[in-house]
Amino acid sequence: MRQLLLFYIMSFIVQPVFAQPLAVKPAADDEKNWSWDIQIDQRNTIYLNKNLLGTDVSAGVSGLAAGFTYQDRFRFGLGGYFSNAQSASASFITNQLYFDKIKLLAPGAVTITKKGKKGYLVNTTLNMYYVTPSFEYTFFESKWLDLSIPVEAGVGFSKLVRTDFFSDAPIPIISKTGKVLKGGDILLPAMIGFTAMINLSPDVGFAGTIGYRKILKEVGISQNFDGLYYSVGLALVPENIIAAIKKDFKDRKKKGKDKEAAK
Repeated sequence: MRQLLLFYIMSFIVQPVFAQPLAVKPAADDEKNWSWDIQIDQRNTIYLNKNLLGTDVSAGVSGLAAGFTYQDRFRFGLGGYFSNAQSASASFITNQLYFDKIKLLAPGAVTITKKGKKGYLVNTTLNMYYVTPSFEYTFFESKWLDLSIPVEAGVGFSKLVRTDFFSDAPIPIISKTGKVLKGGDILLPAMIGFTAMINLSPDVGFAGTIGYRKILKEVGISQNFDGLYYSVGLALVPENIIAAIKKDFKDRKKKGKDKEAAK
């Protein structure tokens, strides 16, 4: 099924380049005011401050969003996103603020010395799920390129777990100011960015976004999430794709019946 769907998507990309489109864009008087699309993207933090506890784990977010666009300018959408990650290796924590807090609040953690510095080896696991209504304004539009400004704000849940490498003792979640935060909590993410959409065909686009994202109320995951981010993904306008799939299946069914009748 995945291969079949990929075939249809690729056919809509290639079609305008090598052949005339199946459907001619209607005259302005006949154009629809509203169109809908589906966007698939991957979002990643651009910079991770590894001097902070736990930011060795990037809050890379995968998601799917659907939306309606009015007169090719104003898009109203709703997206669902998730992130599941863990540190590739244990972080060696030597920062004096974090060291003192861990020593006080996690007496079961094992202190080690590495290159003359005392610290803790800490493993980090991150889970996050959220939904965001969005608004996007397209300020430049052409046949091959659209430029827009997306704004999102939503709600979700996150859980950040840190454990000592040797004893598995739970390590407190500590902000860069020394505040102890909840590991699992409701989060309120907000994002604003700049998007460039390359229109590969009337039905498929490749989108790249750069922007800033922040959790409005600080939670355990904030240090991994807040900051500049980039996003890449596909935007699909499914109406013609769905129509082509239905037509293809109908033609196959008709050919099958014709073969049976010819026997």
